[in-house]
Amino acid sequence: MSRHDQRHGADQGSVTGQSSGLDPQPGADQHAAAGGTDQPSTDGADIAASVGAGPTARGGQPRRRRGFGRRLLRVVGWGVAGVAGVLVVAVGVTAVLDAVDRRRITAPGELVELADGRRLHVEVTPGPDGGVQDTTDVRPTVVLEAGSGGFGATMAWLRQELAEHTTVVAYDRAGYGFSDPADRPVAAAAVVADLHEALGVLGIEGPLVLVGHSLGGGYVRAFAAEHPDRVAGLVLLDPVHEQQLERLPGSSAEQLEEAQQQLAVAPMLARLGVFRLVDPQAEIVAALPDEAGAQHRARSVTAAGMRAYGQEVAVLPDLLAEVGRSDPPGGSEGAYGGVPVRVLSASEPGEGETREAREVMDELHRELAERSPAASHGFIEGSDHLSMVVDAGHARTVATVVADLLDEVAGSEPAEAAD
Repeated sequence: MSRHDQRHGADQGSVTGQSSGLDPQPGADQHAAAGGTDQPSTDGADIAASVGAGPTARGGQPRRRRGFGRRLLRVVGWGVAGVAGVLVVAVGVTAVLDAVDRRRITAPGELVELADGRRLHVEVTPGPDGGVQDTTDVRPTVVLEAGSGGFGATMAWLRQELAEHTTVVAYDRAGYGFSDPADRPVAAAAVVADLHEALGVLGIEGPLVLVGHSLGGGYVRAFAAEHPDRVAGLVLLDPVHEQQLERLPGSSAEQLEEAQQQLAVAPMLARLGVFRLVDPQAEIVAALPDEAGAQHRARSVTAAGMRAYGQEVAVLPDLLAEVGRSDPPGGSEGAYGGVPVRVLSASEPGEGETREAREVMDELHRELAERSPAASHGFIEGSDHLSMVVDAGHARTVATVVADLLDEVAGSEPAEAAD
């Protein structure tokens, strides 16, 4: 054997020796991961690379390492699948809890079927004589209209206090509480139509004193303008005003935009059970009577409740403009058809409300009262926008004002409809 042949044999022996110490299957896998064929390569450079001799390919060029990227994609895929699985479980658990709440916490009032097949939840609490008032020689029936985000349960303290004086009606607007949602845009006229129809179905035909909180104050103004023959008086509790968005400080407009954005995703968060873990209504629930608090919590944290809330806030500028058009300042007898009106303001800024914004709203409330000689403006001392109805003491003070108005209008005829 020549020296050349000996050297060549030694080289072959060194390569053969390296190969014989390896498991051939991993070598095949690594080669395939690098983009090779299904068959394991016997090329010396490939085998050397597989044992750490360097990431080289044929011809001495660096080999592209694709294995890590593919493993990373595989891990990311597992992560996404895991998150999706958690979300599916969260949605399923929330749906079960919502179903349990629906069985455990039922509507305290009547589900009134409207002409379009929807059901509106209305709770009628009889007055001291135990019956529904339907004549003009007794105190009018009081109808409570909650603000945006609230429903009948939110007005529980007022309902209890006023039931000592007369029949009280509290109800849930479409989509809120126990009422079915409406397949139509949110509008004051639609709210008025639902309430008027439900009262007719229940046979409540006598005069009404409408008590509206916040946005509910705008809705009862629209109702009085549409049905002046039904309304004997109005009580507006820290109500909205059609010019408030233009006259409030700039920070208020930013807060409205932020609220609209947050409420746009709130139904999705509700489906995931977020509001069962971090309940934004917890303080309201704690302040209400036990039964009403349970109703409020069970129905306000659902996707349907958040959707109804978000839909109202999303079109708030349109709702305010509609209220302003439906309830003009009026003629010689002033606005509101000449019926007695009480406008009550909170004395303290609420959560997220500046002192400047509070002062602007107070001025707007005074302007509402100045539209009619039969209207007056006052304050509920120590109250803020929300506590006026959810705090037992503040609600008791409000009820006293409403009871005084009931005494004033008892036995009188509601205003005649304008020709």
